[in-house]
Amino acid sequence: IKVTGLDLLPEFCEEARRNTDDPRVNFVCGSALAMDFPAEAFDAIFMLHVSMNIGKKSNLFSEIHRVLRKNSQFAFYEILAGDGVENMSYPCPWASKQEDSFLITPSDLEILVEKIGFTIESKESRRDFGLEAMVRRQAAYPEQPFVNLLENVRENRCAPWQYVCRKDS
Repeated sequence: IKVTGLDLLPEFCEEARRNTDDPRVNFVCGSALAMDFPAEAFDAIFMLHVSMNIGKKSNLFSEIHRVLRKNSQFAFYEILAGDGVENMSYPCPWASKQEDSFLITPSDLEILVEKIGFTIESKESRRDFGLEAMVRRQAAYPEQPFVNLLENVRENRCAPWQYVCRKDS
């Protein structure tokens, strides 16, 4: 097994490299919208807290589809828009202001990934799990972005969701 991590920011890639000594793990600095990998390079892809920062979601998911082998899984855990997203409190961990936040609803996300060629195998709101984790984290680190995130999730403005999809053959 080999693992490749991708991040846009060089300092995050450097930090990741400092935190592993496993030779099977490699970190690459680059854009998820234009990955420097050949088509069908990966047997599986996992994405964690990425899409909230990307307005061009069709580009993101199309690029993931391109680098994933046929009949392979793509799983992700993301913050998605809730019923009160227009009333979000900022800053949040991914955006200092509303103009920098690109949340979409679960239904819009599902239409998008299916249009690109993924089949959704499972989906689950992780709101309650996320709330528990945020409460624990806030006790040790009460920074305003995390205080706002906790409030936003409690007020159903956004929530974490988990999806497992498969690239159609």
